[in-house]
Amino acid sequence: MQQILDRTQQSLAESFAALARNARRQQQLYYATVGLLIAIIVVSGLLLAGLAAARHLDVRRSHVAQYVSGISLKLQSQTSFLRRTALTVDYYLAASSDAPPDTELLSQIRHTGLARSPDGEYVMLVPDATRQAWGEALPHKVWQLQQIATATLTTGMAFGLDAQAYVVAPDASFAILVSPAGIHAADPADADFAVRLRDDLSRHLPSPTASEGPAQQQPRWIGPVDDPVHRTP
Repeated sequence: MQQILDRTQQSLAESFAALARNARRQQQLYYATVGLLIAIIVVSGLLLAGLAAARHLDVRRSHVAQYVSGISLKLQSQTSFLRRTALTVDYYLAASSDAPPDTELLSQIRHTGLARSPDGEYVMLVPDATRQAWGEALPHKVWQLQQIATATLTTGMAFGLDAQAYVVAPDASFAILVSPAGIHAADPADADFAVRLRDDLSRHLPSPTASEGPAQQQPRWIGPVDDPVHRTP
């Protein structure tokens, strides 16, 4: 009888020991599973954060590329505008024509040296000394300036440029202000503004190097320059 009790007690002890070992294994498996799930969540979070950061960088890179492309296109348009305007000025200053200028513009130039187009999109300035020097050629010279003004305005609009542009003779014998949005009625005040405009713009020009001569008329980017008419950056 005692032997049976001893075996039963031993069997129960072994069973409880087995249960305890199994419980420990289950607990360890549970902890391992929880740890694995936490690791998966952390790794997933890091991956999602990395993907979000990469997407944000891609979006910003795309925006920067578009911005740079827009600036490049703008610079190309402005460079082409400057080159064509320079050719236009050279062409019309050398052109001969019997076509009369606009009578109203000619009358304004004769009286004040300042003529504003009917739509206000360009203003021509001819100082008194220039008008006296031109003499009887004044109508033809006004026609030339009128053609330069309208061609410059048309070229700028063709390139999608809406900024104000200035065509100024190096000797300040004339100046033309062009703006698709129109020139303010108070700008400029008189024909002598051509001299001040020339001086303001030429002050920002770099000195030519030894390898550059006057004949090498290449477009140059200068700035920052305050607008000589509105006195704004």
